Order: sequence, then C-alpha cells, then structure tokens
Amino acid sequence: MGKKVSDGSLSGYSEAGVREITYLKDRDGLADSKNHRVNRTIVTVVMTVLVAIMNIAVFWLIAHMSMAELDLIKSKDLIAADRIIDGKVYMTLLAGTIAEVSALFVIILKSTFKS
Repeated sequence: MGKKVSDGSLSGYSEAGVREITYLKDRDGLADSKNHRVNRTIVTVVMTVLVAIMNIAVFWLIAHMSMAELDLIKSKDLIAADRIIDGKVYMTLLAGTIAEVSALFVIILKSTFKS
C-alpha cells in the first residue's frame, strides 16, 4: 500500500502516487466529456427524428386535405370557386413547419457546439 505517516504529512509518499491520482482525475474528466458528447448525440438524433416525423405528418395532412377537397369538388358537393383550402392554408402549414425546423436546428447547433 504505501508508507504510514505518523505526523500527518505526505512526506513519505512518492510523486508517482500523486501522478497516478492526477491521471485518474484526467481519465474521469475524459469519461465525463465522452458521456456528455454521447448524450448530445442521442438528443440530436431523437430531435431530428421527431422533426422528420412531424414534417411527414404535416405533408400527409396537406395531401389528405387536398384529396378530400378534390373528392368534394368531383362529387359536386363543393364548387371549385368556394374551396376551403387555398394557397394561404398551404403557406401557413409550410411556414409553420419551416419555422419549427429552423428553431430546432438552432437549438441543436447551440447544444452541439457549446463553448
């Protein structure tokens, strides 16, 4: 183990022991850094997948609404001039999706490249 010191000082210990403790502290710091990096990567991947799913859902909703409206127009239940879903609806849905992706992109960049 090491020499016992009776007066409470560390004079009986070699420098190798001090270096070993420093090395262990550095190794633990590297392990914490690696875990932090892995956690950031996991969060980034999960958030990216969620954004992709949400965007697919928005595009599916737009396609579904368009098909439903076209079916109403074909069945003469709706006049083409009285369309409910016009360009403003499409632009609003797309703008919301783009704003969401942009905000999430900024959050991911800030968390990934934090200084």
